[in-house]
Amino acid sequence: MRRLRTALGVLLLALPTACGEETGGAGDAAYDPDDDSSTYDSPRSEDVFDSGAGPYEATLTLADGRTVRMWYAEAGDRLMEQHRAADGGRWTPPQVVSEPGDEDPCQGIELVEDEGLVAVIADLGSYCYDGEPPMSSIAAVGAGDLTEWDVHVTRGFDGWTEVEPTGGRFQWSGGGAELTWSVADGFSRPSD
Repeated sequence: MRRLRTALGVLLLALPTACGEETGGAGDAAYDPDDDSSTYDSPRSEDVFDSGAGPYEATLTLADGRTVRMWYAEAGDRLMEQHRAADGGRWTPPQVVSEPGDEDPCQGIELVEDEGLVAVIADLGSYCYDGEPPMSSIAAVGAGDLTEWDVHVTRGFDGWTEVEPTGGRFQWSGGGAELTWSVADGFSRPSD
């Protein structure tokens, strides 16, 4: 029966793609440990940006026991991700989620989970680590085995202040603006 439910779930997730719609790039929404393509062979990365003011990283334990960690690389030029299985063993190799370009990382990364989906807020700006306001904001979503992330960058923007989960969908808000992501459609508008 479990295999039948899994097969039906995969078929339902594949239908929007078969009809020509994008799924958002974050992979299948449902997580199945038997189908996890992650490679858990690395230690926890110590390559973290540090201006002395931190924090420039965040960790979240998911309802299924997996742990997700995001941080800015030591050079401040990349938003990175690692995760590990529920057994608490080794981590996946660090992967780049976003390369923001010439902007500096801001303190604080927010991670939110809903039904196995993970949403992120991370902000960037010139000298943001010294207290200058954000100039860009990263919204990202990881699904399934977290090997792929759907990323949206809004530039010239003071940053998302909140991300709200609503059953297979996330809504970011801040500064009078809104952005949504859903399993079927990905982000509601193109990245700036």
